[in-house]
Amino acid sequence: MLQTTAISDKSGRAFVPFEVDVRFAGGEWHNDDIVGCAYVGKGDLYVKRGEGYRPAEFLLGKVVDVVAGVCEGGGKTS
Repeated sequence: MLQTTAISDKSGRAFVPFEVDVRFAGGEWHNDDIVGCAYVGKGDLYVKRGEGYRPAEFLLGKVVDVVAGVCEGGGKTS
């Protein structure tokens, strides 16, 4: 988790951003460029791919479109 308090997106939905780091066989930690956010309440997960965020199901091979406005803070924190 990149922070301990939720941020509201432009629609007022609260989310918490995250980043996944990897480490193989006791080596150094590496940022594997997996960043995204988890929405508070429903638990929806989105992961950034290219310039936009997609539902995390794309990591399992599901074809999903970019979802506009998710994981983008609107300035409020909760």
